[in-house]
Amino acid sequence: CIQHITYDEFLPLLLGQDALPDYEGYESDIDPSISQLFSTAAFRVGHTLLSPQFSLLDEDGNRTGEGEIALRDAFFQSADQLNNDFMDSLLRGLATDKAQDVDNMVIDDVRQFLVGEGFGTLGFDLPALNIQRGRDHGLPLYNDAREAMGLERQHSFADITDDPDVQAKLASVYHSVDQIDPWVGGLAEDPKDGALVGEFFYEVILDQFVRSRDGDRFFTKAVSTMRP
Repeated sequence: CIQHITYDEFLPLLLGQDALPDYEGYESDIDPSISQLFSTAAFRVGHTLLSPQFSLLDEDGNRTGEGEIALRDAFFQSADQLNNDFMDSLLRGLATDKAQDVDNMVIDDVRQFLVGEGFGTLGFDLPALNIQRGRDHGLPLYNDAREAMGLERQHSFADITDDPDVQAKLASVYHSVDQIDPWVGGLAEDPKDGALVGEFFYEVILDQFVRSRDGDRFFTKAVSTMRP
C-alpha cells in the first residue's frame, strides 16, 4: 500500500535510513493534522524532482513510437492521453525514469509553461507560486521557521550553503537572511548528512510523517482495533 511505499522506501531515501524512530503503535494524544510549513513549504521540495519529459514504454520495456512526452505538453490533455494504451505506456515509463536531484533548480516546464495552454494563457511560474503561497498562508520567514523547529538561526548566507553561487543569488534577492522565504531557504540549504534535504526541511518533513503515522489508528502497521 502507499503507506508502505512512503515509510519503508521513499522516506529512508529522502531523510536517511535511520531518520524515522521505531513505530510503537497508535498514540491517541498525537495530532496527525498537516502543518502549514509541511504542505506549503517543505514538501514542495518535490517540485525540484520533476523531469521535463516522461518515457513511454511498451510491454517489453522498449520505447513506443512516440518515445516520450514533454511535461509542458501534458497539462490538460487527458482526452488524448486516454487513447491507444497511453496510460499503460506512461506508467511503465514513470516506473523506470529517474527523478531529478533534490536541489534549488526547477525545470522550465513548470517555470514558464505550467498549465498555460490548458487555460489558453501564458504559463505560470511554479516557484513564484510557491513563494507567494507561503506569504498568503502567513508562513514565518526562513529563520523564524527554523527557530520554530528547534534549529539555530542562520546569520549569513554562507551559513545556509557552502556553494558561493547560491550564496550570491540569495544575496542578490534578499538583503538579509532574516528576509528569506521558507521554501527558498529550505531548498538552498546543503543536505544534511545521510539525507537529500537540508536540516530545516528534514525537521519539518520528519515531524509531519511521524505525527501522521503515530496519530493514525488505521496506520498499516497498527494493531487493529476493529471488532467483528
